[in-house]
Amino acid sequence: MGDAKKLDTEVGWKILLKDWAVSPSLRGRYEAKSISLLLQPAVAVLLILSGYKIFSQQYLAAILLVVFSLILWRIVRHIVKTRMVRPFMLLSLLLGTAIISYEALTNDPVGPLIASTIFPVLAYFYLGRTAGNLFTGALFGLICLLLFVLNPTVETQNALNILIAFAMVSLVARMYEITRSKTELVYENLSNTDELTGASNRRVLDRVLRREISRSHRQFLPLSLCMMDLDDFKEVNDNYGHHLGDMVLKNFCRIVQENIRSTDYLVRYGGDEFIIVTPTTDIKHARMVVEKIAAALSNFDFGTEHPIQTSVGIAELKDGDTIETLLNRADKALYEDKVKGRAKPDHQVG
Repeated sequence: MGDAKKLDTEVGWKILLKDWAVSPSLRGRYEAKSISLLLQPAVAVLLILSGYKIFSQQYLAAILLVVFSLILWRIVRHIVKTRMVRPFMLLSLLLGTAIISYEALTNDPVGPLIASTIFPVLAYFYLGRTAGNLFTGALFGLICLLLFVLNPTVETQNALNILIAFAMVSLVARMYEITRSKTELVYENLSNTDELTGASNRRVLDRVLRREISRSHRQFLPLSLCMMDLDDFKEVNDNYGHHLGDMVLKNFCRIVQENIRSTDYLVRYGGDEFIIVTPTTDIKHARMVVEKIAAALSNFDFGTEHPIQTSVGIAELKDGDTIETLLNRADKALYEDKVKGRAKPDHQVG
């Protein structure tokens, strides 16, 4: 019982922290954009209070340009082919930089160069963190060149205003990109993960099997699939309640994850039924994996009167197999194993 309580606490804290990270009050696809747009006016107010009024006006105008750029981004993605979007946007940024540089060299440089502070925001949004860093660094170098080499008549205070403006906007843009990428990662994980157990869901199963079956056929590598379900799991829910039933599923997945390789995949197929995909593994070694898991389950106290046992059907990929035929053979083997009941010396092979 002690093991169950310990894992209950550990898993509970992880679920709590995950729910906090994507709580309903923050949940939404545009969370990062919202944070970014809230930060930018706050920075502008601080700059007004510190005396940088000229830059603050440009900064607020830049926010409107960001909104416009979001609309433009949507339009471009519908018109330009997907693989050409990033090159198209990079070309647009370079063209804008060229225009700004020309204006800075031929006219008063202060206005055009302050206006160029919008480019880090656009670079991070259009190109991503790595390319955005490169573009922003190159643009910063160009501004320094224009200010101190090609146009040395610029007043020192104006030059400092421009450099501070660029640094502040670059910082906000980078914060936006980091927040956006983390948010996208969280939502990608959520869309691919079973919320209760933390195992992968059926969407991942289809993608993994398609890739691994193709790789196995192409490279002549073995591939096995283990379909498992918990024996008499309905009785656990009926006798002990759904809370303990949920904890049994969580602890079961925890134990399975600890006893498979990092290259294997645990998928919740539905209810108390799970699938383990074991790439580069033949039927003999897949059986060893199942036996290792069974031993770990028998030594764990789930808080139930009887130990938790599983029925297992194992299928190895054959020539001409598809996702459907492989799953069907594993399902048939699982059914035959379940018919044998609790007293089963080994597991069925499909």
